[in-house]
Amino acid sequence: MSTRGNKLHLAFLVLPALVALLLSGCGNTSSSINGRGNQSALVVIDVQEDATGNILNPPFLYQKDSDVFISKLNKIIEAANNDGVLVIYTRMNQEMKDTPGSELDSRLKVVDNNIFLKDTMDAFSASDHKFRNYLAANKQIKELYIVGLDATLCVNETAKAAVNRGYKTTILSDGITTISSKPMNEILNDYKNNGILVTTSNQVWPLPPLVSSTFFI
Repeated sequence: MSTRGNKLHLAFLVLPALVALLLSGCGNTSSSINGRGNQSALVVIDVQEDATGNILNPPFLYQKDSDVFISKLNKIIEAANNDGVLVIYTRMNQEMKDTPGSELDSRLKVVDNNIFLKDTMDAFSASDHKFRNYLAANKQIKELYIVGLDATLCVNETAKAAVNRGYKTTILSDGITTISSKPMNEILNDYKNNGILVTTSNQVWPLPPLVSSTFFI
């Protein structure tokens, strides 16, 4: 076989392997491109039965439009999980014990068993320290995305505490809600004044369209 023939034969052997190598990396590029991956965590605050669920009589105020709210949260959770982002859940319970009302809302998508009870608005200050210690043990986590409720209470206090602990902290404005009468634009401005970043989930993870609702900004 001529020298040219040898080169062509080698090219035909190498080319399929090169194509396969390139294609193998195409299915999992988001984390490497956006730099999030295992350096980030999504914290879902207090979306539990005694807030959005059906177990209370009369129902709690967050129950209004809760189907739409939780559907949106589920899309965010799924997108974050698919991007290799750690998903963490908190549950508010003053006595730090499991009760039916403290359980996560049954409609909420749970992708991991990172679920922490807390007895204060700020998850980092929970008396058992489990939430704080868990994040401290995962030293690669540098950035937190926060969703859930209430925008003026637990979301706000946990986000401020995260900033104070050196985390790059972002609240996803379409993944929060409040029963406060304070206008949402003022709430978002308060976040920014406290060093908290504000964006929408679509700016972080492109999500499928959702039926519009006045529940979200």
